[in-house]
Order: sequence, then structure tokens, then C-alpha cells
Amino acid sequence: VHAATDIYCVGCNELFGQLLQRGISQQRIHLTGIPLMPQFKRPPDVESARRKLGIDPRRKTIVVTGGQYGIGIVEAVHDLVKSNADYLTLVTTGQSPAEMDSLKRLAARHSSQIRVLDWIEDMSTVLSAADVIVGKPGGLSVSESLACGRPFFATCSLGGQEKHNIDFL
Repeated sequence: VHAATDIYCVGCNELFGQLLQRGISQQRIHLTGIPLMPQFKRPPDVESARRKLGIDPRRKTIVVTGGQYGIGIVEAVHDLVKSNADYLTLVTTGQSPAEMDSLKRLAARHSSQIRVLDWIEDMSTVLSAADVIVGKPGGLSVSESLACGRPFFATCSLGGQEKHNIDFL
């Protein structure tokens, strides 16, 4: 809290309440949530999302995301493939060329189990197609998953805000 701050934009009711308790006027606090792309206001239902992605609507689907830099997803996808379960794993790698190359090689060997997606403009469709989302618990990944009504399984955490996100989940 700083005297020179005119307006506080907070992501949740808990922070709103904490600022009130610290003497900040309600008029100076705006509950904004984490800003998400407009597509997350009305994400598609599971069947529509799967059809749009060319996936059988009845097939169990996992989305694995590593955030912008694809941290830790090769190991997670490899472990999913070893399980030999009958589900499709959609993988988003962000902007990590090394991760993308490794995952494309893995997908070539297991084409019925893995689909690697290049840069995605409409993440709401990808996330809505999932039965579960697996990934690093960054703020946007968690918020987008929750906006689509999907469970989120955190694979690793860099601490700090990600630790808070895990506690929140």
C-alpha cells in the first residue's frame, strides 16, 4: 500500500478485502480479475471444441501446456505416452523450438496418442476440448483453465506466484 497510489486493480475478492482492512477506500479498489482474451467470456462446450479441432467428441483428451517457454512438458508427455491409455494428448509448447522438436519426434512415433499444436490463437477451444489440463501453474494458464471449467493438474512450480496459484487451486 502506497500513499501515491490512486487506484488498486485486484484479481480476487480476498485482495479486495485485504486492502479494505488496510484502510484503502472502497472507491479506490477495482476488482478486475486477471485480464483474459474475450474468447474466454464464452468458451465453447466440450463437444463443439473437439469437433472444431477434429477430435472424436467421445475421446478422452488431455491438454499439456508448458506456458510461453514450454517448461517441463517433454517429460510429462513422455510419461503420458508410457501409460498406453486410450486418450489423446494435445500439446502446446509456446515459443520453445527445442521442446517443439522433441515433442514432434515423439508425436511421430505415437501419432494416435499425441498431437503437437503450433502457436494457438484460440486457447479457449483447445482448453475446452480437454478433460484435464496438465501444466506449469502460471497465472494465465490457471485462469484460462478455470474460465473454461477444466481441472488443472500442476506438474511443476517455479515458486512465488505459482506456489500461490497451487494453493488457490
